[in-house]
Amino acid sequence: MSRPLDPSGLLARVPELEPFATDPGIRKAIERGSPRGVYRALFWARWLGRLRDDKSRQEASALLGNRRLFLEPLKGRAPVMSTINGIGTTIYGRDEQAADGAYVTTLFFVFFFVPLIPLGAYLVADAGGRSYRFYGKAPLGSFSYLLGMFWLLGASGAALFGIGTTVWASQHATLYVVDGLPVPIVATINGQSIQVGADSQASIVLGTGTQSVVIQTLDGRTIETGTLVARAGEDVLAWNVLGAAPLYLEQVVYGSSLYQAPTGPDPELACGHTDVHWGSVDYPFVEPPASIQMESQYGTETRSHAGIVSGGFRLCAALLASRQHEAEAVSLILHVASALPPTDSASALELSEYAMRVGGQFEDVLPIASAAREAAPTDINVHRFYQDTMVALGRRAEIVADYDARASADPSSADAAYLAVRVTARPDALDTYRTLSDRFPQHGFLQRAYGYALYDAHRCADAIDVWSRPGALGVGAEQMTLPRAACLVRLGRAADAAQLVDEVTMRIPQMAEPFAFAYSAAALAGGAPNPALVLSRADFTDDPGGRMRATLAAGLPLDRAQIATLEGVDRDLTELYLLGDENPERALVLAANLPTPSIRQMPEALFVLLYGEACRRDPSSAVASVLAHASPLGPSRTQVLREFVATGTESVELTELYPEVRASAWVVRARAASSDEERARYLARVPEDDLLGSWASRALTGWPAPEPSST
Repeated sequence: MSRPLDPSGLLARVPELEPFATDPGIRKAIERGSPRGVYRALFWARWLGRLRDDKSRQEASALLGNRRLFLEPLKGRAPVMSTINGIGTTIYGRDEQAADGAYVTTLFFVFFFVPLIPLGAYLVADAGGRSYRFYGKAPLGSFSYLLGMFWLLGASGAALFGIGTTVWASQHATLYVVDGLPVPIVATINGQSIQVGADSQASIVLGTGTQSVVIQTLDGRTIETGTLVARAGEDVLAWNVLGAAPLYLEQVVYGSSLYQAPTGPDPELACGHTDVHWGSVDYPFVEPPASIQMESQYGTETRSHAGIVSGGFRLCAALLASRQHEAEAVSLILHVASALPPTDSASALELSEYAMRVGGQFEDVLPIASAAREAAPTDINVHRFYQDTMVALGRRAEIVADYDARASADPSSADAAYLAVRVTARPDALDTYRTLSDRFPQHGFLQRAYGYALYDAHRCADAIDVWSRPGALGVGAEQMTLPRAACLVRLGRAADAAQLVDEVTMRIPQMAEPFAFAYSAAALAGGAPNPALVLSRADFTDDPGGRMRATLAAGLPLDRAQIATLEGVDRDLTELYLLGDENPERALVLAANLPTPSIRQMPEALFVLLYGEACRRDPSSAVASVLAHASPLGPSRTQVLREFVATGTESVELTELYPEVRASAWVVRARAASSDEERARYLARVPEDDLLGSWASRALTGWPAPEPSST
């Protein structure tokens, strides 16, 4: 092999290197004119075992031990050595010192005077004090070189990791799946599945782009499907199952100790929304700190926070309804009901009733009632709800045929017999109840229904006797509290009536509000000293308007000035209760502007008074239309009531109303009557049906004489 080119003259200075020029790496370094490069190539040749014989290895070790041989001249000025508070550059080490006083030292980057990163090696001599004379640049020693390689590889790895992380993050996003339902679900997003517990949330990492979403119950029923677009860089990307969870984004305003921070703007709510994108959020689904370090002692700073309010889908439905998005609220509730286990019929019925309260119609809840009946064929309460829904929709003939067939198919079934007679509108229903009551004495539903039929027929003494039977007042007996109290008052046993309501509401506190008027009526009839006792047990936390309305519904005095403290719909609805037995004209003006959920809060007896009066005045008026749409009676009975007010035509749908509700219909028809005889006939019915002196009796004494109707 020919002698290599030697632009630096290294071989002339160190002829011992020439035998090593046969190594390709060493030869290439010599020809580049880099003595330090030759040193490093020789180091790797020895370290990697490319030197085959011992003599070559020993000679290489000797050459590597004398770094002066590989010295390169400085290019420009000597390196800068400076530290501030122990951070900067300085030299460490004193190697290969010769008689001339020069030695090889290493320049390091130091952190608090600890040498960390070798920057280069130099041949220097002391020049007095902390001064040095630099002669040239030497190769790094083995340890310093390996340490430098360690830091280089570490920095490269960190850079590659950072680049990789950035690239990965640009192609992926974290999705929060939020379940505001009372049941757990399984979310499948583009084939990835994650289970989320009831009223909780979980996260999953997705690729960016359009993703398919399938939400299923644990038993495999699909309750929601959709697509979402996952974008990188969004702090909050969430799928709100059925839009049921009350997710919110708020701005938290921080003020210094010398400045009172103002209240932040109202939060953004995601009720009713499934695909939620909130880009930059400081505190996603973690509680923000109570305070932060501020740059100034004056002014404010704002941070964003995303979270989930407790209350689940019920809170979302209430918020939607309060904003007059009744259709969305009803849809949400019914979707939640459909997600429940088929065997949970009680919850399905409760949600159906809730849907009705926030603005749903009977046709909306019929599918839930039908599904519940199929899933729980032996549950009497499910059948009752289904029957009531069908009757409200004017489909009595269908269910009469259905339940008559069921009773005929199983003559020994007390349940079948009870459900058949319950929907039968025939003159001998009372006799049928008596026969079945004797035949099935332990059937609580039959005994209670027989007692109610007697009460409805104004036979209170007989009704009390039936309700006193051993099998009559078992599970569900509280449903007969109001009829029993009414009969006891009619029979002159006001103290017994008050005691009955007192005991029931002590045992079931949530009954305090609906039963308060029965207790006050019994108390005012001499049965108890404090008419407001039961009402005081009702929970009206954060609902002063509800307490005022309950007070008025119970016939108890209320300072009118209190109503002025309320706002908006809450004030109008409460004032309507006040005027419902005083000023029908003003009450109808208020009713015309009420949303459906507020109208559904009214007692049915008050609703019938107002709707009947609206129809008497002008059945095509705006207020009549508003009340008809919001009617809790259902379309069939609402139409029957409208025709009765206009013509006096009675029907079974009218006579089957609760007696105190029916009494309100008598009052309105009396006001529309065309003759004194007809008016007297209906007025005589009012005290027979309104035994506790409810809204109908109050209207008789409080409403002014009727003006002529427009029809």
